[in-house]
Parts: sequence; C-alpha cells; structure tokens
Amino acid sequence: MLLTGLGNTAAVYDDLAPLLARRQPVVALTRRGFGGSSAPAAGYDVATRVEDLRLALDRLGLERVVLVGHSIAGDELTAFAGRYPQRVAGLVYLDSALNRFAMSRANPGQGCMQAYLEQAQSTLPPEQMLHPAGAEPRPRSHEALARLMALQGAPVPQTELYALSAWIPGGGVLPPTSARRAAEALSQGTELYRPDYRPLRMPLLALYAGQSPLNPLLPRIPAAQQRQARACARANAHFFQAAGPDGLRAQRPDATIEIWPDASHYLFLEHPHRTAKAIERFLENIPPQL
Repeated sequence: MLLTGLGNTAAVYDDLAPLLARRQPVVALTRRGFGGSSAPAAGYDVATRVEDLRLALDRLGLERVVLVGHSIAGDELTAFAGRYPQRVAGLVYLDSALNRFAMSRANPGQGCMQAYLEQAQSTLPPEQMLHPAGAEPRPRSHEALARLMALQGAPVPQTELYALSAWIPGGGVLPPTSARRAAEALSQGTELYRPDYRPLRMPLLALYAGQSPLNPLLPRIPAAQQRQARACARANAHFFQAAGPDGLRAQRPDATIEIWPDASHYLFLEHPHRTAKAIERFLENIPPQL
C-alpha cells in the first residue's frame, strides 16, 4: 500500500508502482482532500488519517500489508503500525521517517528554505506564469506547472499533474481551493505528531535523500545570496539528520537505513528502479507471518 506526500495523489507513483507490481500486488491511496477523494472540512489530523487507511484496507479486503509512504505519510505509517500492528508486515519510509514536531520548533533553517523556494519559483520565465491582479501567480499550463514542480529536483508523472490540478476561471492551472485548504490542515495536523518507533516490532526500511532541497534551486538564486543559501542548507541538514536518521536509529537500531547522496526529497521519482530494488530486497527478508 503506497501513501503519498503532502499535496500529491496516488498518480505520483505511476512510475514506481509498475516496477513493484512485477512481484506483488500494489495499491496506492489518495488521502482525503486531494484528487478524486472526498474533501471534508476536517479530519486531517494523524489519528483520523489512520482510520481512513484502516477503512480503505477493510474495503479492499487487505488484512496485512507492507506500507510504503513518502514525506508526510511517514507519520501515518508510524501511527497506523502502532495502533494496528497485526495488519502491518513491514514499513518503508521514503524520506519520511522524520520528527516534524521537533523540526518545526527548533530548526532555524526551515523559514529560509521556504523563502529560497519561493524566490526560485519567481525566476521562471514570465510567459509561463499568469499574474492576476490581487491574486497569487499561477502556472499558465500543465507544462508550466511541470517546470515549477521540477524545481523540487525531480520530474512529476504527467498523470499526477492532471490529477492534482485543474483549469481555473481566468486561465492557468492550480490545485483546487479545497486541496490547498486540505494541505494547510494536513501540515498543521502533522506538526503536532511526535513519532515513536520503539513499540513497532515489524521490519523497517528508511530511504533518505542526501541532497539538500536547495541544491536544485541554487542555479536560480542570485550569486550574492549563494553563501547565505548554502549556510541555510547546512543548518537544515543538521536538524534533518537529528530528527531523521539519527532519531530513527536511536529508537530502532535494527532498522535498515540508506542515505542516497545523489537523491532529492522525491527520490522515488528520480530513481524509481533503485527504489524498487531497495524495497524488493527488503521484502525478501520479511517472513510470511510475524
């Protein structure tokens, strides 16, 4: 069962899922608020998302699965496995085993990272963007949206671009208003969650991106700000290491942890074959029943 990161739909796995499906059945889930799923005003806290996952597994008749989650889905993996351990054969974290509660409160690099991302986005060619008076700039087309999202370091499947965005009045494409509200609520719900891996008894695989999220943005940052940008990246990397691999290793020394120096946050989009092989190796060591 594949769970997505913030703002994505199940279509983001359209490159990885077929590779995994060569050896086992694969299902990807679009959580509430995004894509074709319902978009209620509430229910974006971790506990409710865990129950959404349980209901989905029940409806699909899946008693026991390996959960694979990217980014913000890591909290759902940890919380679900803690509450329903008998239903989880293993956990695969795709740059997602991270204590975001600690990161949001102690990381001085968090704010500057977002500022540099916005700055890099503003350097896209004007003809690719619309600038309505009194409204946020928006991509002129799905192709422009693809270029915007590629600033994160990896190409996004075309199917995902169409699943998460729609044409809007006045021109251009953006996620629906309901999805943007859901993303904000999802972020708030996740920042309150403190993952605890110690009670989990199932095997764990954690793949981490070794590249700073700023790396693909550096060419678009003015030379005069390069030094500050790199200092921001180092500060963020320090806290990421403590809240990610180090924190997981301290609680679960037996976890399989890989850090890929050449990968960005969307490591499964950059390296789908490597990701599939890492997961397949992990699955080979999981017994049929624990």
